[in-house]
Amino acid sequence: EGQTEPVLEVTIEKGSLLVDREFVANYSISTYNIGYVLNGGTIVGVNPATYNVETETFTLINPTKPDYVFLGWTYDGQATPIDTVTIEKGSIAKNLEFTANFESVFTIGEDGYINGISQKALTLSVINVPQEIDGEMVMGVNGSVLNAITNVTEFTTTHSYMKVVDGNLYSIDGSMLYRYAPAKEGTSFTLPEGCTSVSAYAF
Repeated sequence: EGQTEPVLEVTIEKGSLLVDREFVANYSISTYNIGYVLNGGTIVGVNPATYNVETETFTLINPTKPDYVFLGWTYDGQATPIDTVTIEKGSIAKNLEFTANFESVFTIGEDGYINGISQKALTLSVINVPQEIDGEMVMGVNGSVLNAITNVTEFTTTHSYMKVVDGNLYSIDGSMLYRYAPAKEGTSFTLPEGCTSVSAYAF
């Protein structure tokens, strides 16, 4: 009584007025920051920048990055990337920072040819063949890499030596079919006019 604003310390002096006293504890909710290191990725939507003990459960939106696959988030206490991060209501009470981890869809050899593909990329339904990888000009794609791609329904390309017709990958002049999109719907396929050769790994 007589003290309406919360104080952090209450002292009862010896010899003070002898009366019944009632003290009411007052609390405020602590709010914590959430930071993100996207490493060139972008997010469609918004991940929370803060949270507190009353924030409803939320799951982070994963970022994307052209010509890369998302491996997962790492953070304090989680060194191995995980694909799904969910913050439960009433959980962790501290500032957080999440780092996005990516891996290039393809690797490139010293000869400029794509010589490998990320295992995670093998599950993609759309794959782009880029002009460059890590600043190195792509000269072509090794047949073993083309052969390993089995789940694609559509190719895309930004390469000046290649083009895509109906989701399939061709030489820029259309004379050679490099790779038919293997998971495309349909039971028959006719080579377009002008296509006179087919790579050994086209089908």
